[in-house]
Amino acid sequence: MAIPDSAKYRILRIFADIERELFHVPQAESLYLLILGKDRILKARDLALHDLNSLSELYLIEGNRAKADSFLTSTHHEYLAPGVPCDSIEEGRFCSLFGEFELENNEFDSARIYLEHAEKLFRVVGTVPNNRVSIVISLELVKTLQRMGHLYYTTGEYEQAESYYNHAYDILWNLDLNKNHPLAAANLYGLAEIYDAEGNSVEAFRLYEQSLTLYKTIFPFGHPIIGRIDHAYTVLTASQDHWSGGSKAFQGFFRVLNEFYPYASYFHNEFRLMVINATEFYINSSCGFHESDSLQRVYSEFLSGDCDPGCEPSELNNKGVTLYHHCLENNFSGNCFTEPISIFNRAIELTEQSCGMADGRLITLYNNLGSIYDFGGNWKETRRCYQRAFEVVIHNYGHHYIQFHYILSQLSYAVEMLHENLHYQDLVQRSLWPTKGSN
Repeated sequence: MAIPDSAKYRILRIFADIERELFHVPQAESLYLLILGKDRILKARDLALHDLNSLSELYLIEGNRAKADSFLTSTHHEYLAPGVPCDSIEEGRFCSLFGEFELENNEFDSARIYLEHAEKLFRVVGTVPNNRVSIVISLELVKTLQRMGHLYYTTGEYEQAESYYNHAYDILWNLDLNKNHPLAAANLYGLAEIYDAEGNSVEAFRLYEQSLTLYKTIFPFGHPIIGRIDHAYTVLTASQDHWSGGSKAFQGFFRVLNEFYPYASYFHNEFRLMVINATEFYINSSCGFHESDSLQRVYSEFLSGDCDPGCEPSELNNKGVTLYHHCLENNFSGNCFTEPISIFNRAIELTEQSCGMADGRLITLYNNLGSIYDFGGNWKETRRCYQRAFEVVIHNYGHHYIQFHYILSQLSYAVEMLHENLHYQDLVQRSLWPTKGSN
């Protein structure tokens, strides 16, 4: 007897959900797109909403913000318009995912609003007496709480962040999933990031190791999520050696880059960060950049990529950082830095044109540009760049931003080198934009 189409697509959706939970992006994407087309033909609104949310989640996982934006926008316009009834669980998923998207764009206030709404929705629908649905809702609530934790971690409110991760752990513990579920490993990783930021390297090491061990029991060897945690652990190892070339960090970078390379095509932003951190380590270590043929190959391929002047500012930033490190490693003259300076200025121009000073990415761009001028001893331009970075921090996030003290110390040093006398309150008062909460 032939299997009905409805049953076939139900089975495909189960497979797609499994592939999504395993972070198998290309496989899950192709299945969801196939199912979505059928659901739209049949006008199965709630199922189509599930497919769109799942595709948005996939693109957020791989760091493809353009695609995530496209699908989230489509979801909102087609299925979540005011007055249109929809499935409460999927509405909660959308709010949680959109909150994560806003967080990735440094829109912290908006992210908090959407995530808090998602949490309320999941708590309300979670009171329905249905065991299967209750587990699904509980896991979506855990994801939302972890996103809230990451939000507060990003804004430097570590106590709040830790409380959300601990709450998420309690739910996993009650479901008996605290020792064998990817979300449990993600929770350990989130807590490790907090302790790392607070300077508690002993606890951070312990939690990174626990997270990595758990992920390795769940996912196969070489899985991208394992590479992500292994990379964070390796960066912490290198930082403990002050990037001086410890053998453990050397082996870690070498291993992570080789294992993660097959996934670089669809986790490209994360892979580029790995290349940049590995390059910085090799530049500052006694090992020397030439020691790793694999890194040389990866680095050369990355450098040879075309840099479209009109491309996304984050891509330009990655290219500029890599070229800057390339100049440092090869001890090139000051003329070598012309290209990365041009790239950073182009990225800043594009960002300010589209978002003005409300875009938090300007902090990174001005900081990187300031680093180049700092290296060249151009203190006037160094001061200008760090002043702008500081102004964006004050305007958008206030004093709790995770890099607040670093930016302030860099700016203070540039001011000192110019033999100026400028104190912190003067810097705030001279800012071109008002601080958060001011009139």
